[in-house]
Amino acid sequence: MINYTIKRSNRKTMAIHVLVDRVEVRVPYSVSQKEIESFVKEKEGWITESSKRLQETAIPKEKLILTYGDKVRVLDKEYTIVSEEGDMIGYSIENLEFFLSPDLEQRDFMYCIKRIYKLLAKRLLTEKIVEYAKVMDIIPTTVKISDAKKRWGSCNQHGIINFAWRLLLVDDYAVDYVVVHELAHMKMMNHSIDFWEYLETILPDYLLRQKRLQENAVRIYSEGWNDI
Repeated sequence: MINYTIKRSNRKTMAIHVLVDRVEVRVPYSVSQKEIESFVKEKEGWITESSKRLQETAIPKEKLILTYGDKVRVLDKEYTIVSEEGDMIGYSIENLEFFLSPDLEQRDFMYCIKRIYKLLAKRLLTEKIVEYAKVMDIIPTTVKISDAKKRWGSCNQHGIINFAWRLLLVDDYAVDYVVVHELAHMKMMNHSIDFWEYLETILPDYLLRQKRLQENAVRIYSEGWNDI
């Protein structure tokens, strides 16, 4: 039996999304439970095979371990982790560097790496929000950075936008999709047909960006970033 969650919206058709950690069945509000079960049963073979392939691709490596001199990804660039004398952590966008105090033990080292990512995410993702907000004629109130593992971003009715810091591990092309998606929710707090049509006016290739985002999610999971 396939375990799945149901996500209802104003969409016109049913669709199945096989993700790393779950199967989502996205359906119109009008579809009955019996119709959903029949649809899932019909697609059971495809779901099982797709889930198997995805899990094989996303098998985590050994625990993620980083040290001084290693390179880490920030959008489409690589930053080098360097040792900096003093009790401090930070980053340099100009030099593409994360700098940390020397001789940190691994647990403290990874904690500092996450802190730097959060600081950098606040800056870089806010810059993207400002850029696209002008195009979309939207004024968000606040950008916050979270430790979320299953959601890249969210937006509430007060204009507060949250992003997962791990979004910086995604390539720039897909990140822009997440930014525009959350900004679009300030016009429509749903996933109606009108929402997707509006999103397409800003990013005509948003479906390709969605696919790229999912590919990135598999890579990030396989590299062990969800464990820190």
